[in-house]
Amino acid sequence: MNKAKRVCLFCGKSNAMSNEHVLPQWLLEAMGIRKDNFKMVHSYLNVEISKRQHNLENLVNGNVCVICNNGWMSRLESEVKNILLDMVYVRNVGFINKLNTDDVIRDKLANWCYKTAIVLNNASNYRNLVPLDHFRNFYSKKSIPHNVTIHMGLCEKQDVTWIQSQPSFIATADVEGCKDSITNSYKINMEIGNFLFKVIYFPKKHYVEPQKTAIELYPNFCLHEKTPEHIFYKDILSFDFETINVM
Repeated sequence: MNKAKRVCLFCGKSNAMSNEHVLPQWLLEAMGIRKDNFKMVHSYLNVEISKRQHNLENLVNGNVCVICNNGWMSRLESEVKNILLDMVYVRNVGFINKLNTDDVIRDKLANWCYKTAIVLNNASNYRNLVPLDHFRNFYSKKSIPHNVTIHMGLCEKQDVTWIQSQPSFIATADVEGCKDSITNSYKINMEIGNFLFKVIYFPKKHYVEPQKTAIELYPNFCLHEKTPEHIFYKDILSFDFETINVM
């Protein structure tokens, strides 16, 4: 019996497959960590669920085709390279002004964060939280799915790590009516150097209230505090928590 050909997560075609690096090789090279091994931990409410050693250079997703990898994904990476380096190696928070005034680069950065988060989830030793139709719609419409929120912040110390889970704190009077939304939701946090970002999907219309100051990158750019210096977090765990308010 012939095995069915693998198809690309994004375009759905059975083109030649590639090994899409979850994190850009130029970024790992710039940080001097491309060959480093690190401990990949999955946790829930600060409780460790599983862990394994991994090499960052080999953190790849083999379910992305060559055409997508070398085409729109490569272009997106190039378009955010300079501002991404500003945030990974933060010297000051001047990049906030650029995000505030440049709609194009802000949208590109939000798309890059979303693409990186869902590729990471599919590539890691964690259950697939992101449904296939989110990959396909992101590819076909070149826009982030409805009811996704993306927050970003800065970490006091540099690291490369992530946390994947489902949202934990839901504020709603209609618990029964939210059961399907809770089951189908996902949350993916990532830290790269000093840069923190978090992708949250909750099917019902909602507002995400951060426990501390954060920048809402998508869908509505805003700084949840007047003083930019307040966007610094101690670590990724302190960035992880939030409350979803169902409207």
